[in-house]
Amino acid sequence: MSNVNRMSLSMVVLFSLLLTACGGGGSGGGGGSSAGATVAKVEIQQTGLLLTDMGATRQLSAVAYDAQGGALSVPIQWSSTQTAIGVDGSGKVTAATNNGSSQIVAEANGVKSAPLLVVVTTLPAGAILLTDAQIVGEPFETDPNAPPSFDNTYKVVLTGVGAPAMGSLLINTESKPVAGRVVAVDTAGGQTTVTLAQVSLREAFPNLQINEVIDLSNAEIIIPADVSASYDIQRNGNTITFAPKAAAAAPVLLKSAAKTTEQPGKKPVTVGGIELDCEFTTTGDGTNLPIQLSVPPTFNFVNNLTIDYVNTPSAGLERAVLKGDVTGKVEVSVAAAVAFEGKATCKKRELFIIRVPLANPAIAMLVPINAGF
Repeated sequence: MSNVNRMSLSMVVLFSLLLTACGGGGSGGGGGSSAGATVAKVEIQQTGLLLTDMGATRQLSAVAYDAQGGALSVPIQWSSTQTAIGVDGSGKVTAATNNGSSQIVAEANGVKSAPLLVVVTTLPAGAILLTDAQIVGEPFETDPNAPPSFDNTYKVVLTGVGAPAMGSLLINTESKPVAGRVVAVDTAGGQTTVTLAQVSLREAFPNLQINEVIDLSNAEIIIPADVSASYDIQRNGNTITFAPKAAAAAPVLLKSAAKTTEQPGKKPVTVGGIELDCEFTTTGDGTNLPIQLSVPPTFNFVNNLTIDYVNTPSAGLERAVLKGDVTGKVEVSVAAAVAFEGKATCKKRELFIIRVPLANPAIAMLVPINAGF
């Protein structure tokens, strides 16, 4: 993907196993709910927005959801954190300057959405601007197995757009993360597949001014496929709970990698449909650590992260500082078959990923959250 940086923030929960007996316009909701309905989440439908000159406008939309994920018909209120970009009661944003940023928030019945960072800036001469409707599917890496590098390229399928010239700078103005320089073009069947080289934020937006502290407590989270298949995930404000689904709730016996006599072993262990990286240290013979998880673990997290992002080209300054923490706990029911000495340490890498809304669509930042016991 375009300029995706992954900040490693590992949150490992450690605990002791006690081996004892064990409205307004712009809302997109529907469903006939009243204005007094209990709102669990509010979501702005757009994940990125770029305006290119003073006076430019764009319409946003938001949806309120109940705890079961059903859309609600409730009034939506809109607000903006900076005067550089305003928003009216219908969700229409307007740029009041040529260069600046603001965080747009939608709110329903006291529940606020994650902020949407909207930027306005003048672009390099000759830049080709795109919209989401002109991009087929999602951008994809040319080589998905390539190690992270600024030299990697990615591909975008375009429709309704003439084939761009080699060397052209393509920038999307909406949600899909596309910003790059054309290095290859292939036209077939009315669609154009463009290979893009990544460009720096400074090259794409040489005049962009940003000075924002962004609250990530309600930021979008990405759930890996194996986790979403095995766990029911609920969000209540900045609290995220992962409860195992009934189909994944079978007991699991922790197994070491091989027979061992006071020797450590490592083994992937599938617990509740998700794979954990486990390390065992046991004494005596046998391949099994005599511990059984009666049910897969339940995870509960509280997200108190913010990011301080400053971009001032005139001063040559660009800074992104992640602050705060993600705290959590793991609940698990265990039983020991016999007395033993040993230890099992297990970790789930990337139980979920927090998407940081920066100067999208040119750059995205991902914060993976790991959990273990």
